[in-house]
Amino acid sequence: MNTARRVDVFLLGVLASCSMAAGAATLEQASPSVFWVKGDRPGAAISSVIATGEGLIVVDATCRSEGTAAWLKGELKKRFKQPVRYVVLSHDHEDHICGLDVFDDTAMTVAQVKTREAVVREKRNTSVPDITFEEKMSLWLGGREIQLVHFGPTHSDNLIQVYVPDEKVLIAPDFMQRGKGLIPDFRDMDVDNMLRVWNYVYRMYDIDVIVNGHGGVSPKEDILNNIHYVKTLRQAVLDEMVKGTPLDVMRATLKLPEFAEWRGYPQWLDADIVSMWDYLYRKREPNLGPAHDAWQNVVDKVVQGAAATHVK
Repeated sequence: MNTARRVDVFLLGVLASCSMAAGAATLEQASPSVFWVKGDRPGAAISSVIATGEGLIVVDATCRSEGTAAWLKGELKKRFKQPVRYVVLSHDHEDHICGLDVFDDTAMTVAQVKTREAVVREKRNTSVPDITFEEKMSLWLGGREIQLVHFGPTHSDNLIQVYVPDEKVLIAPDFMQRGKGLIPDFRDMDVDNMLRVWNYVYRMYDIDVIVNGHGGVSPKEDILNNIHYVKTLRQAVLDEMVKGTPLDVMRATLKLPEFAEWRGYPQWLDADIVSMWDYLYRKREPNLGPAHDAWQNVVDKVVQGAAATHVK
């Protein structure tokens, strides 16, 4: 991208973030050419926008705040001279990709191959991807490379991250918690691979700014907070399972006071314990004896419950 075009994009970004009309949603600037939508509902998923001299790239959208895809389309039309050329779906969860078909008139939609399968199967309210990839893909626009990376199962089996190397920005929907915060639950997370990916990204990627999928920006060091919490919780739950502690007792006694002041501690600790127990339960088998008998009883109840739902 030549210097004149980069300056034009930067000045447009300043206008976008500093001269907003009054309203609940705003475009916030994360770097010279990367923006994110701040909506009226804290915690709702967000959109990110990458501006180039030859068009815009939109990553994700929400239907749970004022900063919807429809709002964003109007805002981008007012503030930028380029059309949206690509829409990127970070994964198939509808709260992150809602309404993105409003950009179908100018943009090609890109996603990981499993995202497209889920979007079609679940009839998600979004744009059906035109282009898919397995592990890695680069979008080239305005002479700039935007990297799309699938690290395997993490928060879901199709979540990708978007890396802007020339500005050292990682657009990271559902990748981590900002600052010090508990993760709502581990129901759809491959915990061990997530830990591996966090470590890999922290060591191998040159990052100045992380744009989080539920709003706000983070320094790279926030990844370490996520690693510390998840490793601590995983080990604590595993230790109790090895001792034969029943889940109900674990929920009542496992407090992890080190994290008591972290965001979400009173709301999410119990769900984190239960979903971490479930994750580890499916990965280990206790020795023969009372603990194994208790484990087998749970299996039997699950099987019987599933069978009962199919009795006609």
